Amino acid sequence: MKSRIFLLCTALHVSALNAQTPPLQPLSVDLARYYFSSLEAETTARADLNSALERLTKFQGQIHTGQQLLGALQSYEEVLKLYRHHEAYLRLRCSQNRKDPACQANGKLGSEVNAETAFLVPEILAIPEKQLQAFRAAEPGLKSYQFALEDIRRDTRHVLPKTEQAFLDRLNPEIADWQYDLFEQILAGISFGTVQTATGPLDVVRQRMGDDAVRMYEWFDRVGFSVDRAALRREFPDVAFHDFESWVKTRDWNALLQSA
Repeated sequence: MKSRIFLLCTALHVSALNAQTPPLQPLSVDLARYYFSSLEAETTARADLNSALERLTKFQGQIHTGQQLLGALQSYEEVLKLYRHHEAYLRLRCSQNRKDPACQANGKLGSEVNAETAFLVPEILAIPEKQLQAFRAAEPGLKSYQFALEDIRRDTRHVLPKTEQAFLDRLNPEIADWQYDLFEQILAGISFGTVQTATGPLDVVRQRMGDDAVRMYEWFDRVGFSVDRAALRREFPDVAFHDFESWVKTRDWNALLQSA
């Protein structure tokens, strides 16, 4: 009897607490406090990033001494610091609202910065090892970048020439990790249905992945990605772009069928 009274009192106490507890509010962050007051302010502040990029690009084809290599690495570090501040702001805005123009602006800014800085790694890789050692001996400041230099040179076999690398970076993010985007778009088109529970209907996708993931899939369905092919041809006239139909015409299908 006492145990039943205890359980009844406990239930009444919990019910009272639930009645007094205000409903949970959605999480939010004061982006203006840590980043920029608005998307327009972020765009205006890119002047500092653009200036840093200009200082970096002055080293293109001009890394002939240890001092010049140090200057290029310092400029690159400054670019990354400024870029990451902008990128974090745009990414957080996008995570709050998938329809926000910041989503597209973030991808575009990333591809632009990658393209502008693409020359640096190939030029560092082109420095002979003995010359790099001489640079280090002549410029003590390079000691701070020893790990970064070793990390860059470790990828020697996987880096394209600077012209091709710049072109590839310019295409990012349209061609980067497309397999994952395709998977998400396919998954977004699958209806998992609604489960009826004692407390009401349960949206399986929303409960499993959360509101942010659902908004992402909805964006894939309504908007999706696009590529401006005409702009690519104008910016890279030396690249021989061709469409699928042209590629098909270059294949000897009879020979392929015979060898199958």
